Amino acid sequence: MKDTYTIAQNFSYGDYLNFSLYQLPRLRIMRRLIIYFIALGILGQLTSFLGPDHKFTFNWEFFIIPIASLSAFFLLFYPLAALYVIHFRPHLFRGITYRFTHWGMERIGTTTEATVPWRDFRNLKETKSFYLIFVRETIKENVVNNIHVIQKRMFANIQDAQEFELFLDQNVPL
Repeated sequence: MKDTYTIAQNFSYGDYLNFSLYQLPRLRIMRRLIIYFIALGILGQLTSFLGPDHKFTFNWEFFIIPIASLSAFFLLFYPLAALYVIHFRPHLFRGITYRFTHWGMERIGTTTEATVPWRDFRNLKETKSFYLIFVRETIKENVVNNIHVIQKRMFANIQDAQEFELFLDQNVPL
């Protein structure tokens, strides 16, 4: 097994959209929006009970319409927002090199650089297309949790990807 891995990253629009849609349901704000719409539906049900006929009827539209509207909004808006980000911020997705060594990770981009020691790694997740590396970084004196995405297609073959995964498992303090 190698002791240094250098991985060049070039996200396409499809890659970014795939990753974004994978992460969307896991965002705290999305979970809060869904809870908000469910609470709004329950409140709508309760107010119908307080109406003049005092007859409680369960109306699915109090639940379905807000959640369907939110889903339609994201199905239409999110691809456009991803296209905007890819087009106007290409330095965030192209020309990025990750180097993993015995010390940790270095991310070298066209306008930014970051170094993260192994002790700041928080979690690893593997999806069908990506390795998601969760790290705690200090940016402008603020500690933030970031996700670094390593595309599996950037490896020459399956064996290289498996060796890299083994390397991460050995070095990440989980």
